[in-house]
Amino acid sequence: MRYADAADAVPRQARVLHSLSPVDPDVALTDLWPAAATGRGLVRSATAYDFIPALAPERELAEPAARARYRVRLELIRSVHQLHVLSRAVALDARKLLDPGPRDVVVVGAAPPAWCVAPADRDAARSRALERVAGLDRPYVLYPTGSHPRKNNERLVRAWSRLAPPVRDAFQLVLAGDVPRSTADHYAHLARAGGVEAQVVTTGFVDDDLLLTLYQGAHLVCFPSLAEGFGLPVAEALACGTPVVVSDLPPLDELAGPEHRFAPTDEDSIARAIETHLVRGPASPSRGPSGAAPTWNDVATRTAAAFDALLSRTAAVRTGPRATAGPGRPRSEGARRSIAFVSPLPPAPTGVAAYSLRLVEELHAIGGVALDVFVDGPTAGQEAPPGVARYRARSLPTIELARGRYDAVVYALGNSHHHLGALAAMRRRRGTVVSHDVRLTNLYRHEHGDPGLEPGGLARAIRAMYGDALPDGLGRDGSVSDSELDRYGVLMSREAIERSDRFLVSSLAAARLASVDVGTVLSERVGVLPYAFEQPGHVTGFVDERAEPPVGLPAAVLEWWGAGPDAVPADVTVVTHFGIVDPAKDPITLLEAFVLAAPRLAGAKLAFVGPIADAIAAELAARAAAAGLAASLVITGPLAPDAYRAWTRRATVAVQLRRSSNGEASAAVGECLASGVPTVVSDLGWARELPDAAVVRVPARVDAASLARVLSELARDPSRRRSLAAAGRAEAGARSFARTAAALLELVGLGTTA
Repeated sequence: MRYADAADAVPRQARVLHSLSPVDPDVALTDLWPAAATGRGLVRSATAYDFIPALAPERELAEPAARARYRVRLELIRSVHQLHVLSRAVALDARKLLDPGPRDVVVVGAAPPAWCVAPADRDAARSRALERVAGLDRPYVLYPTGSHPRKNNERLVRAWSRLAPPVRDAFQLVLAGDVPRSTADHYAHLARAGGVEAQVVTTGFVDDDLLLTLYQGAHLVCFPSLAEGFGLPVAEALACGTPVVVSDLPPLDELAGPEHRFAPTDEDSIARAIETHLVRGPASPSRGPSGAAPTWNDVATRTAAAFDALLSRTAAVRTGPRATAGPGRPRSEGARRSIAFVSPLPPAPTGVAAYSLRLVEELHAIGGVALDVFVDGPTAGQEAPPGVARYRARSLPTIELARGRYDAVVYALGNSHHHLGALAAMRRRRGTVVSHDVRLTNLYRHEHGDPGLEPGGLARAIRAMYGDALPDGLGRDGSVSDSELDRYGVLMSREAIERSDRFLVSSLAAARLASVDVGTVLSERVGVLPYAFEQPGHVTGFVDERAEPPVGLPAAVLEWWGAGPDAVPADVTVVTHFGIVDPAKDPITLLEAFVLAAPRLAGAKLAFVGPIADAIAAELAARAAAAGLAASLVITGPLAPDAYRAWTRRATVAVQLRRSSNGEASAAVGECLASGVPTVVSDLGWARELPDAAVVRVPARVDAASLARVLSELARDPSRRRSLAAAGRAEAGARSFARTAAALLELVGLGTTA
């Protein structure tokens, strides 16, 4: 076994990838599941200390972003092969919350540190404590605590005031822990109101040395916490030979017997427990049901046995995202292999259609495989490449019945109504999914959005995938709002993964995202098919059915609608955004950055090249006019391929931002790099995996001032732009559609080595 931090490479001899902090929000997901471990055949396991936030999300995860982050990590725990917990209570919580979840939930326990030992002289230890803690002047009851409400400090202070006066006057209550000054003042106010101000002492932060002294000198440790994963301070007190009274709640009932427990929400019960143990004099430390204090040797022995059992059962298991070819179905000698490809194709107004067309062209060019295309979505006139048979997606079962079973079926899947045929077909016929998004909520919204269907279909689909993990009725009105998506982290990729032989995404980031949405077995199906970059000369463009410009655009902006860059002088800097203009791509921030940078970029143009909603176009135009830059704004709308290619040749810099990642890759970024356009991208998701030399990264949700500095520096540094252009072209050359097509054939078992 070796402990590795995030910077370490995973040792080649490693067999288990074990995460010690899977729900820690300060630990990046990439550190919990490092890319270096992908495809290594490692068995994954984790240690969960508690599930307190999941059991009380309204209190513990009130912030939507925190709830979303926690839920993603909960799904990561669900995907591991073995889960280690510290108590039987947490094991029960895990089985309830993570169903389906890890096959093994093992109670390995915990133990106090080695420095927790009984004192040689308890009276001397008490004297040292009185000397070191301000305000402490008599024997005391200790609570090692913090400021979180579940620590139950307020009830303990009020309970202290209910002790018989002779008892409470003979002792003090010590709250030892790092609490804010204002919180300590609040406890003092409660004590004053109860007439026990002199008997309640709050220490603030204590180091291990002082904490040991407090343990050793305490007459009693009272632990009234409302929720714990193990209750380590109780174990520490017991190791120091100090009596304890604790909440009568799991898992504390595993550490202390019934006579040492009380009802933590009842102040009289707390007071009775304290008074009973103080009045009857020094008591022996309580032991839990096991009768013995836990040790780290016990924990290590149980952990090692758990790993041995795990490896003996999963010797052949490969974990996490993979990109290895599976075996094809056995065939007779000389038989021609066949593949069905289900996807929208142009002129369907979706980037998936253009991508699939190029992929089908290259699959056909490889030869040796009979290729049929089943076009998806409502768009009429979809055409397959010459020499490739074309059918409707709904005809797949009929055609397969007539011609014989295909060796492989590939479903191109995206988050729109253009993929409803693939969704329906894969429910009848398993296959390989090439998914352009990991979040598929919009696909299901469209599936259940027909007014003729029974209301509540989306909510039922969410319930079927996630059970009680999400609120009952989420999506009942036929949609899931952006705030709900953020709050609950709804992805809805589970069904597609469950019904697929392989679920292929475009990046390791997308694979990790997909894998945390499913359990251990299903995550084995998630793999990576490298995303192909369109090479210069093959740009499909964004022509769609709406050719009219938005109403109300200023004349200076309107004149660029549908136009190429011919009217832009050769010496003018052109900052460009390519592809569909969507709020998720932060067009307003880009405009604000351009406004700030404009004084240093005399005469520069900001061009939005691609489809755009009327409302977004109007807002961009209004903001540009307010800044006195209406003549600098270009909005082209959807373009024919030649005009689109002309803008990629003319751009000085491209800016392709995203606020968040749902597992998608960007065709626009690929086209920019292939065309040698220096490109600024948001540092998240798929774009994070591009070579550092090929792109300029900015933080997700970058502020306008920071982005303006990046634009100004790039515009003034032609050497840097040339370097970025060369690296971008090199990366694009390594990501051709021909290579991706060959990789897909290998993955479905129809490659040259199958």
